[in-house]
Amino acid sequence: AFEKDKQYVLPLLLGAIISLTLNIIFIPRYGAIGATIVIVAVEFMVCFFRIYLIRKYLDLKFMFQGVYTYFFAALITF
Repeated sequence: AFEKDKQYVLPLLLGAIISLTLNIIFIPRYGAIGATIVIVAVEFMVCFFRIYLIRKYLDLKFMFQGVYTYFFAALITF
């Protein structure tokens, strides 16, 4: 909507490169568990990098308001 394609694609490409590299390292050693760890870590990295790149276009305080309740629920579920 804001024509910020570069801010969308850059984290995606970096995430793909990092994921491929880490999967080459972790899968032979740890198998499916290693692949799972890499996927989760890279997805968090891509998400936070995108938020960082568009931080001036979003009201981050509003966006993360009340998020602690979800972390608490996730902790209980874990």
